[in-house]
Amino acid sequence: MPLFADLLRELRLSDAAGSLLFSSGSAGQVLGGLLGGWLLGRRQARGVLGWALLVVSAGTALVACAPSLPLLLAGAALYGLGAGVVTTAQNLIVERVTSGAARRRAFAGLHAMYALASLLAPLVAVALREGSGGWRGALLAAGLPALLLALATPLAPRVPLPAEPPRLLPGARSRLRARLPLGGLIAAYVLAELCLSTRLPLLFERQGATPALAAGALSAFFACLLVGRLLAGLVPLPLGNRPLLLASATLALALNLAGLLVEPWLLPLVALPMAPFFPLAMDLLAEELPHDVPGALGTVMAMVSLVLVLGQPALGALSDAFGLRAALFMGPAALGVALVLLARGAPKPRL
Repeated sequence: MPLFADLLRELRLSDAAGSLLFSSGSAGQVLGGLLGGWLLGRRQARGVLGWALLVVSAGTALVACAPSLPLLLAGAALYGLGAGVVTTAQNLIVERVTSGAARRRAFAGLHAMYALASLLAPLVAVALREGSGGWRGALLAAGLPALLLALATPLAPRVPLPAEPPRLLPGARSRLRARLPLGGLIAAYVLAELCLSTRLPLLFERQGATPALAAGALSAFFACLLVGRLLAGLVPLPLGNRPLLLASATLALALNLAGLLVEPWLLPLVALPMAPFFPLAMDLLAEELPHDVPGALGTVMAMVSLVLVLGQPALGALSDAFGLRAALFMGPAALGVALVLLARGAPKPRL
């Protein structure tokens, strides 16, 4: 984050204290995922999205105006809470307004926007900082679109009760049993992506690359992620979700290992086979748990956020103990876990 160094300098925070900002935001996202799943089972998704965007803008404003660490962490947690609900609501809206092959392409389009945002965010942050005179003004400007969208979104009326009699719906324990393998599958993928998206520039610099070249490697990673998701949205594929997910994870695993063992410039290309994984997994969730989508999405997003909370310190500890290159084998290991979960198939909820 280009604004992070300015924030640390102005508030006179250490790197360790500053890292709490990300932990606080990720913890908020865990709660946001769970809260989003609960809310979306009771309120219409567009209205919930509007309220969540309002929370995102409030959290961003609190971080921008915070004079000290406690308020900074409170703002980050508030932002994470809203962001967790936003992500869950966006995916639910796509699931509800599309079906079949169109749903798969729509998920790919949605997650292509996430990749585009990751690619453009550093450039936009620098431009806003220069245009507003500092990191505080840049954050306030960045939160303004969320506020405007929130104000333009209708309230969240209750959703109709399900048509099925309650006795035909699976119990809470059975629903959780069906959600966890899908949540583990998606969380494993996110951990593999996290390893490269957060450590790729550092790996290149420690191997002698210039900072500009190292930053270029990360830009290439996000560009490949964007291109892969755009292709997944534009090119219809005749196979089902599970075979495509198996192909995606297998190719990503092979390229990841080749990049770590043979040629580091293969690592940005890992994003190409990775790209369709998340949207395919979202479509798989809607396909296999059609009567439990809001709650399942909430559980999955909470598990993903938990991986984000724990993955960073775990990667740092492994890097300190064994070196960065060895630590990055966590990525292939996570993809291996995803393959195992895919091979096991889908558990059937018991009524």
